[in-house]
Amino acid sequence: MTRIGLIIGAAMLLGASAPPAANLEASHQALITALRQDHVLVPGRLLLRASYVCSVKLGKAQYPIAEVLEQVPAAMEPRGVARVILLSPQLKSIWQAQLFGSRPLFCKGNSVYFSGDVRAADGSSGNKVTFLFGGEAATITKVNPLKLPAPLETK
Repeated sequence: MTRIGLIIGAAMLLGASAPPAANLEASHQALITALRQDHVLVPGRLLLRASYVCSVKLGKAQYPIAEVLEQVPAAMEPRGVARVILLSPQLKSIWQAQLFGSRPLFCKGNSVYFSGDVRAADGSSGNKVTFLFGGEAATITKVNPLKLPAPLETK
């Protein structure tokens, strides 16, 4: 059975007997466990926040977006390192970028939108990341904040 199957099974089992808050805590712990097992979290850093943001749709599958904030111990003053991570449906890290004062806002289709710029390893930056080819490729572009799409459809 796949890890995602185990997580869904555990959530269903908890859902039958636990209050909704317990389901959220179980999901949060499952995310942290997946990040640790995939070696996304850096040894020696203190995990301050790990959160599920939303999921992008690539092909027929949903790929979760996670945000991680870790504290880096330093001689004079500790500093935080924030990253956004695209996970496969099996919760394996596919792509990540460092965040410099921005936060992921929402997902729409195969894109995730941010409150400010993100910077990828190749030096590209912008507030919209669009994923292609199962997350193996990403394009980062700048979108006027006043022209962001509505995050939720209203009827």
